[in-house]
Amino acid sequence: MHRPHVLLSSVLSLLALSGCNHRLQSAPNIALPQSAIQCPEPRPQPGQHIACPMNYLPVCAIHVDGSRSTLSNACSACANPEISAYIDALCP
Repeated sequence: MHRPHVLLSSVLSLLALSGCNHRLQSAPNIALPQSAIQCPEPRPQPGQHIACPMNYLPVCAIHVDGSRSTLSNACSACANPEISAYIDALCP
């Protein structure tokens, strides 16, 4: 007897797991300022229940494409895989 729902759930599980190791890396042609702090690895994975503190210590987050944005703190900046580094200051 075939169990299509078991096979289907197995295939869906494999597809879901195949995307878990995708990480964006810092673009090699983006020059980071000397004051930039690289985000630590490993970073939290989607679905993990890791919370950043709610303190407001703004940082200038440097995205992998070179753009910048001000975020509330270093933890919230580095929790985003599109951020490669940050500077302890507001963005200009």
